[in-house]
Amino acid sequence: VNKNAGDFNLDINTTQKEYLANSERNYERFGKLNQMQRLKTVKVTAKQAISDQGSFRIPEGHEDQLFKLDRPELCATLAICLQGRLHGIVFQEEKTDNCFLVSRPWMRVQGKLLPMPVYLDGRLLSNCIEIDEIFNQNVIDPPDIAQIQIVRTNFALPTGLFILTKRNRLKTRLVHNISNITPQGFTKAREFYSPRYDKPQNSNLLDLRSTIYWNPAVKTSPEGKTKFDFFNADDKGTYKVVIEGINAAGELGRQIYRYQVE
Repeated sequence: VNKNAGDFNLDINTTQKEYLANSERNYERFGKLNQMQRLKTVKVTAKQAISDQGSFRIPEGHEDQLFKLDRPELCATLAICLQGRLHGIVFQEEKTDNCFLVSRPWMRVQGKLLPMPVYLDGRLLSNCIEIDEIFNQNVIDPPDIAQIQIVRTNFALPTGLFILTKRNRLKTRLVHNISNITPQGFTKAREFYSPRYDKPQNSNLLDLRSTIYWNPAVKTSPEGKTKFDFFNADDKGTYKVVIEGINAAGELGRQIYRYQVE
């Protein structure tokens, strides 16, 4: 155990539960409970998606071994988690003139150990740096790996270790020496242009607007009533009004009506 490690807490649900309960009690104490916006519970169900295998596809059932990591979040490195768990494969270092790998998969062929080809989502990894990053540096987090297929004896298929990742994987594993940043971007709020013809300088301008009025922050009274005003364009005809909103209980409302301008 590293006594100098930072005070990281990944169990957000548990820690926030008490905080939210305290907030609710404070709102109730000061009579502001009715001002809280309570959204209805939404249950989301999904099926684990596996990435396409690219140009090299191994049909399930044709591999020598199909392996799925159990408790992958505990893996220090992928090589350590796979050591001794894949049939006919050992993980050892590799030294060449151009590259040094701390650990990579080897397979025994006719009494000799040979480097085993590694495929990531159907792409053959020919760069030793990529192989090192996957097995020894967790560039791909073990929880993001859906399954691993091993092909050694089926000569109708390419020999290799095939790593298949989950679709839409996002790096979420906490690594103390890496800072994960997801830029949110910045958009300055702009006010929708709505001319005021009660001013003399605007009275002679030709108005050909297609969208007359838009306001995303209209608030209503407890009875659901509000007031706002706008000027129509110069075109005559039928105008369409769309009103959409949400109340404090998270209930959505939408209404469309039309009026005539002559």
